[in-house]
Amino acid sequence: MTYIKFINKSKMTVILLIIVAILVSAIIYWGNDSEPSEIVVMIDKSIVTADEFKFFMNDEISNTYVYFKRKYNMDDSPSFWTTEVNNETPIDYIKEKTLNKIISIKVEQILALEYGLVDSIEYSSFLDKLEEENKRRLEHTEQGKVIYGPQQYNARQYFGYLHSNMVIKIKEEINKNLEDNKKTEDIDIIYEERIEKLIDNSKITVYESQLEKIKIR
Repeated sequence: MTYIKFINKSKMTVILLIIVAILVSAIIYWGNDSEPSEIVVMIDKSIVTADEFKFFMNDEISNTYVYFKRKYNMDDSPSFWTTEVNNETPIDYIKEKTLNKIISIKVEQILALEYGLVDSIEYSSFLDKLEEENKRRLEHTEQGKVIYGPQQYNARQYFGYLHSNMVIKIKEEINKNLEDNKKTEDIDIIYEERIEKLIDNSKITVYESQLEKIKIR
């Protein structure tokens, strides 16, 4: 069973001070902002900052609108995200969906790190790679060299590209250790089962006071 621990506000200040002191070098920054992002979730020793959480939460906005429109006939309005219907609010719904998605992605990234397929799973590292890749593409375009894909990646496109390739490589590593009669055809099922098991065995800590601060608008 997955161990998810919620930290209440009264303990939050002391715990965050300890975490920041120990993990100061791992705190993730957004762009050129000089202030560190707050830690929202920890999956084992891997941190998820507010900026990273918002990045994945943006993907769930459309689905949230559709869900509340179909179930409650709710339309967008200034109070949409905080309107409660049958004990559900859009803001809580989207945060829960985002949390589940992030947990799965982080567990995949942790596994890739263990296999030596990636050198970092920090959000700041991803942003640095995005900047470097776009700089390379711009230089190649200016030099008349052939590039494949878009001239410039946005963050969502680049994450999708990196993540899909990472998953392929993880499956290849898992496939190497399978018996011959289980190789290839069962790899997708085996992969999903492996990820689900890792999630179940992960220690997941959610910092409620930081999660509450995240807003859509």
